[in-house]
Amino acid sequence: MSTGNEFAIKRMAEYLRQGAKMLSINCPECNNPLFKLKSSEILCPSCQKTVIIPEYNLGSQSKVDNSQKKQSLSDIMMWELQELKNKLMNEKDISTIKDILKSINLIVKILKDLKEIQGI
Repeated sequence: MSTGNEFAIKRMAEYLRQGAKMLSINCPECNNPLFKLKSSEILCPSCQKTVIIPEYNLGSQSKVDNSQKKQSLSDIMMWELQELKNKLMNEKDISTIKDILKSINLIVKILKDLKEIQGI
């Protein structure tokens, strides 16, 4: 009987055969390496979820070197929002869900305020 980890390894191999690139960052949920498909979609082979990472999702451009580009506050907030969304999807404890939703609400407020400040 195959384990979930064996299936993730098989998916990793399949992604590579299809021309995907293994990224140097890990899934915020399961900590496995992420893969960027030719379509620019970033997937976790273990969770089988799409992950949004601002510095990698720049259309057809390759990864931007962090020494050349500092992440903006809105990029960081979007990354945190994605992580919270991933946590919320599998959470069962109502107290933890409430805490996650409070954090999401705060991040949304911060993003809204940033847009107002930047005049976007």
